[in-house]
Amino acid sequence: MFSGCQEDEISDIHRLLPGCKVLFNADRWNKEQPFAEFAAQMLSRTLDCGAFGLNICHEDVLPYLVKSCKARAVPVFVWTVDDPARMEELIGMGVDSITTHEVNLLKSILNR
Repeated sequence: MFSGCQEDEISDIHRLLPGCKVLFNADRWNKEQPFAEFAAQMLSRTLDCGAFGLNICHEDVLPYLVKSCKARAVPVFVWTVDDPARMEELIGMGVDSITTHEVNLLKSILNR
């Protein structure tokens, strides 16, 4: 699986390695744009380029985004979460993957 990619890289990877899973790396939300518009753009770009899922900074994730992605069967991968409260919040939203420096902490939260 590849991550950290946007449209051009995803196109190249699909051409060179057909069938490979690639995550679309979302832009950061600038907060001047309405969140629903940002979420729709990131989901649309993910789908349009044929990415497997959306890779996004946890700071830019709200329940609306996760619900929108789930409705289109797009997995949501978040990075980099080291705060236990935020981990629990994101798990509650239904994200599919959390990147963290605190693996044992995340593991303990998931095992509760």
